[in-house]
Amino acid sequence: MVSSVYLRGKLADVQSQMGELRDHVQVLTTDRLAPAASDWAEKTGAVAPRASGAMADQTQGLSSKVNQRQMVAIFAAAILGWVFGRFIP
Repeated sequence: MVSSVYLRGKLADVQSQMGELRDHVQVLTTDRLAPAASDWAEKTGAVAPRASGAMADQTQGLSSKVNQRQMVAIFAAAILGWVFGRFIP
């Protein structure tokens, strides 16, 4: 039978290793992940307004083309509706 002293020693080893792992995770989080996340947020924050502006420009361009060629747009929408209804369950 395993002695309680042996089990206590193993439990202390496991607790010590868990403490070391916790410290390593803390170091990785503060030294590597936080700066990387901050850098990513900076880059994303700079790109978001440009992407939003490009999307607005594309939408405006499509809207003006639809207004210029209304019959073509209606015909294209009807064909696309038929294709989706026919081939996509």
